[in-house]
Amino acid sequence: MTSAIKIINCDPFYLNPVFTALPQLETEDYLVRLNLLQEKMRETDLTHLIVYADREHFANMDYLIGHDPRFEEALLILDANGARTLLVGNEGWGHSSQLPVETQRVLHQTFSLQGQPRQKTKPLARHLRRVGIDKSSSLGVIGYKYFLAGEVKDPEHQTDLPAYLMEEIYRLIPRKQVCNFTASMTGLPDGIRMHLRSAKEVAIYEQIAERTAQSVIRMLKFLKPGISELELTSLAAMDAMPISAFPMINFGAEHVANGLRSPNEHSLQLGDPVCICRALRGALVSRAGIAAYDHATLPTGLKNVTEQFYKPFWAALAAWYETVGIGVSGGEVYDSIFSRIGSKRFGVGLNPGHQIGADEWTNSGIYAGSAIALVDGAYLQSDVIASCSKPVYSAIMEDGLVLAGVDLRRSLAAEYPVVWQRIQQRRTFMQTTLGIRIKEEVLPMSSLCGIYFPYLLNCSRIFSKA
Repeated sequence: MTSAIKIINCDPFYLNPVFTALPQLETEDYLVRLNLLQEKMRETDLTHLIVYADREHFANMDYLIGHDPRFEEALLILDANGARTLLVGNEGWGHSSQLPVETQRVLHQTFSLQGQPRQKTKPLARHLRRVGIDKSSSLGVIGYKYFLAGEVKDPEHQTDLPAYLMEEIYRLIPRKQVCNFTASMTGLPDGIRMHLRSAKEVAIYEQIAERTAQSVIRMLKFLKPGISELELTSLAAMDAMPISAFPMINFGAEHVANGLRSPNEHSLQLGDPVCICRALRGALVSRAGIAAYDHATLPTGLKNVTEQFYKPFWAALAAWYETVGIGVSGGEVYDSIFSRIGSKRFGVGLNPGHQIGADEWTNSGIYAGSAIALVDGAYLQSDVIASCSKPVYSAIMEDGLVLAGVDLRRSLAAEYPVVWQRIQQRRTFMQTTLGIRIKEEVLPMSSLCGIYFPYLLNCSRIFSKA
């Protein structure tokens, strides 16, 4: 109930993390992942598997062999015996020279940018034959997405790989012997990438998430009337770590309504709607609200927005945090939001939460009626966006958490005690200061988890139900 929600005075920036070098994935970590995929190949009697990647759709290949194309396309070919072949373009050749797992590399200049040398290129079909793919093969293809019944004519055999590649493949193999195997990586509930298996993976994402949150915290601290969107980004001290989404710093009705735009020289005015979003590969943190110091500085016509919009929004997010847990269905998580702010006036449209990884949105089993259960090791994003169009304002509270069973928690505490200490500080703050009673397995990944500001120009005041 929103009557229980209070605005309290508090220092929400309680965590002053000291970052060390990120833990590094080693050969054995990648081999675990590759062996899991090999097992799925054996279960479905595939002789070969192709994994496609390009600049935007890199995450599956990066997860398996630590390679992401920076300018080009790439194909990873696996056979039933575990042999690995990687096809790359001109600039991918050097970029792939230090892979963490043994992989034969082949220069395929068709994957290079237009106008670059192509004298050494060979038809793709020739490369495929060399690794044993022929008309007797059974081939799985991993792209960026799989398809559901009703979306396309034949979802099992439809793929999102470029048509020119598929035409070369179909020259060698009948279409019915080529299946979309993407769900083996990102399908729910048991895709390989759909849960973290080691303390190291949790530790990597935790540090990335906190680095992301600290960028947003710096922007919140420097937010003031007269500052431009780009000036605010410069004060955020954003580092050069790879991103999963462009920074979105938007001031004013026109920019906030656009939603996904990048910042420019537009300056903040008192009373403007504001959206701040920072995303690295492995985390996204976002907040949105009104540029006001208190109730008195809210724009005319929005004096009731705190009680009627932002309090119910935060109450729903608090319920979301208290609902998620191992074994909880996606439908239950969905209901925790939509039973509270599902009416038209809140404008919530997308899934209220999803899986996250190196790509910002990997998949989501959180939808109406979903029976898909959240699993041990799930890395979730509290992605709830509420908005109004007349006048324009929005509420966004995006942060990550990991659901970790007893064994994963014990491993994390033993192997990464500093990470574990930060997580416990967050859990304590959420439960004692915010009054959000999260389950034992819920590991908040950044120090902004659960924190929401009724007035974005005054970060000493936050919502609580403690």
